[in-house]
Amino acid sequence: MTGKAVCDSFRPVLWSDADTDETIRQAKANNAVGRAICGWRP
Repeated sequence: MTGKAVCDSFRPVLWSDADTDETIRQAKANNAVGRAICGWRP
């Protein structure tokens, strides 16, 4: 799978106030990878 295909397949993960700290940490880690590889912007 090419980088573009990967980036087209995934989206940033959102969270809510109801999520646990661990869930929010994981979402932020996922989004950091997306920013680095796919150029996601906040």
